[in-house]
Amino acid sequence: MYQKVGQRQLIISFVLGMAIFLATSRVRGEIYQWVDNEGQVHFTDNWGQVPESFRERVILQKGWELNPLFKETSETMQVAKVIDGDTIVLANGKKVRYNGIDAPEIHHPARMPEECGQEALKANNELVEGKEIRLEFDRTKKDRYGRLLAYVFAGDNFVNAELIKQGYARVTASRTNLKYHELFLGLQREARDNDRGLWGGCGGKGSK
Repeated sequence: MYQKVGQRQLIISFVLGMAIFLATSRVRGEIYQWVDNEGQVHFTDNWGQVPESFRERVILQKGWELNPLFKETSETMQVAKVIDGDTIVLANGKKVRYNGIDAPEIHHPARMPEECGQEALKANNELVEGKEIRLEFDRTKKDRYGRLLAYVFAGDNFVNAELIKQGYARVTASRTNLKYHELFLGLQREARDNDRGLWGGCGGKGSK
């Protein structure tokens, strides 16, 4: 009788211990990431260190194995090729179109290469060529051509935001993909006001 009670208590203690372990492991594994108004990416494992004004923008960078929602909205991939200022090819062969931005065209069947296209390509190359990147998705994951629509992070750089900040891409709007739209608009105003990139004609006379 006492032996059975002791075994039962042991089993209950073990189950409770595992539950506590898994819960604390999840907490320890969570890294909070947010992007400030300058387009800079920040990381912390302490929720209390995330400024209140940015908490709505926070996503989980690590520990996503225990978070199915995050797993569905983020992927880590290797860049195989940079096509232009807003499109890349991954090592698995998939094309990625940067979400929320539009860079000048350099490959178009019906038009000549657009001004600043080569400069935008160079800037994108410097940010992602050959690197491991993280793709973050919004509500619409693919465009009509089957390309992935993604917010791209390379190390501490939020690539979409950085290209706008440098003036090599314009902000685009979609009713379903607006997660960073306000941030992008602010960075575009800054680039335009300072005649950066295409707003300064890439060294020539710009048009605001």
